[in-house]
Amino acid sequence: MANFDLFLSLGGTFNVNYSKTMGRVVLAIQKTSCVRRCCLDEKDVCMGCFRNLNEILHWHEFSKEEIEAALGRTEERRQEYFRLFPSAKLTSNSY
Repeated sequence: MANFDLFLSLGGTFNVNYSKTMGRVVLAIQKTSCVRRCCLDEKDVCMGCFRNLNEILHWHEFSKEEIEAALGRTEERRQEYFRLFPSAKLTSNSY
């Protein structure tokens, strides 16, 4: 199974997994907080989407419930970052 990211005009980034089974292509689309501004901090947290390295590496394996939990954690990390650094520019995320 291969995967790639797809930016939809509706807004947001989605991880798209596809596989070819019995001559048919099967797509699985997962919501992701990726904003394509990847830069890991000293705790291995991306400063663009606020996912940690483990979440980034295993996102395609997550169930819907695990994705929702991870998105909750990324929002907590984002809020904490902007609480600590209020002068940092807050950009909107469409996920």
